[in-house]
Amino acid sequence: MNELEPDRAQGEKKEVYYGWFVVAGVFFMVAVSCGSFYSFGVFFVPIMEEFGWARAVISGVLFVSGITYAVAVPLVGSIADRFGYKWISIITAGLMGLGFMLGSRVQAVWQMYLFIGFLQGIGACAAIPLPLSLITNWFVR
Repeated sequence: MNELEPDRAQGEKKEVYYGWFVVAGVFFMVAVSCGSFYSFGVFFVPIMEEFGWARAVISGVLFVSGITYAVAVPLVGSIADRFGYKWISIITAGLMGLGFMLGSRVQAVWQMYLFIGFLQGIGACAAIPLPLSLITNWFVR
């Protein structure tokens, strides 16, 4: 018997550790977030053809999103450490969803930069690193 495990009576079932459910939830959360956030390239040519915008204009949206993500990650991480992961994740996931909903109604370049570049960048900054750091809190051994 491992010295770290408590003594168990014969026939007693070992309980499933709740942290594994957290891992499964984080897996799906990160898969959906990454899949939706990084799928912009699939829609690049259709957006270019639909609106007639230059390739550089549409690429700028990804640049804004990446800069927003990079600047917001440390800020959102410190806020999550102070107020908790759950509420920050809910708020940023809501912002990412709002960016997707409003992004489907884009009619001008500034709207694309604001909705897809900024809102989705803020949403993704917590949807990817925060859940992964949450897992480390569940597994201390």
